[in-house]
Amino acid sequence: MARRPSLPRTGFLPLTTADARHQAEPNDPATRGDAAPEGRLTVADLAARLDAALLGPADTVVERVEPIEQARRGSLTFIRDEKRAKLWPASAASAVIVSESIELEHDEHDPRAVLRVPDADLALIRVLELFAPEPEPVEPGADPSAHIDPSAHIDPTASIGPLCVIGPRARVGPGAVLVARVTLGPDAVIGPHVRCHPGVVVLDRCRVGERAILHSNVVLGTDGFGYRPSPDGRALLKIPHLGAVEIGPHVEIGAGTCIDRGKLGDTTVGAGTKIDNLVQIGHNCRIGRVCVICGHVAIGGSVTMGDGVQVGGGSRIADNLTLADASKLAGGSGLMNNTGPGETWVGAPAGKTPLAAANLAALRNLSETQRTVRKIAKKLGL
Repeated sequence: MARRPSLPRTGFLPLTTADARHQAEPNDPATRGDAAPEGRLTVADLAARLDAALLGPADTVVERVEPIEQARRGSLTFIRDEKRAKLWPASAASAVIVSESIELEHDEHDPRAVLRVPDADLALIRVLELFAPEPEPVEPGADPSAHIDPSAHIDPTASIGPLCVIGPRARVGPGAVLVARVTLGPDAVIGPHVRCHPGVVVLDRCRVGERAILHSNVVLGTDGFGYRPSPDGRALLKIPHLGAVEIGPHVEIGAGTCIDRGKLGDTTVGAGTKIDNLVQIGHNCRIGRVCVICGHVAIGGSVTMGDGVQVGGGSRIADNLTLADASKLAGGSGLMNNTGPGETWVGAPAGKTPLAAANLAALRNLSETQRTVRKIAKKLGL
């Protein structure tokens, strides 16, 4: 029985087929034996699974995971920073996961348990997997309402849901799941254990790598936005886009995101990259590995991103730019220049920190500064 694909629990994402082939799926029955029994675990169990230092009673039972502001008795919460640490004394939570670097008020008579770990955020991922409900089972085969072209190749272990349309010569790999109303154009390729949520469209010749996740209404392979004025200047001539879109393994793409096909080559997204909802990626962009692109980002055509680039929500990137490895663009920024390795840029138009951040801070006080200058000028008779 096919299960919903999921990413490995710990460590870096496998980036190639060779890296991934030995990785077990967390939701696979063979690897879910350590799931929380009926949603309950003792803190001793958690300490063992997280390799955490335990302070307080070991037999405390936790039934759920909640943020510290809403945590109740029986809840496990987590603390990643000093701000949340100040809320711990008044918290009703029964147990907490806290980063080792955070000072936390706790004495030996406190009935609550404290689990100290190197990184509370990473530990929380593991805990959430333990408490996550089993996904709905998915049966291999095709729903009777699906339309599958006779020339398409569907692996026997793949699942094709209601109202899917699969075009000529399209291929769907082992364990892939097309939930419902998914459209594959001619020669489209869906790799092993890919999950396409309802309304996904993968157009002609576009390819999706293994264990990628495409959320609802993702569209891959729309024509790039390319036009030229006609010779008489009275019309716009559409430029054909002959390339495709290639999505690497372990990529996750949020709902409503659109990625345009290339004009002469392919638009590509590297392995392990995560793209949020409602992102627009223009034609011939080359997105590197393990990048993070937040919601409402618009990326112009032929932009190149190195590995590990982070783009904050609502940012805009002009076409033909290069963002070097590990560079960052703050949310709401408008980038009009290339970035160097590891640089952080902020603002609209964006500038490199720390100078750009200082300029933005000065801008907030511009009116006050102007009044001060006028007073000084008046005293000086200027």
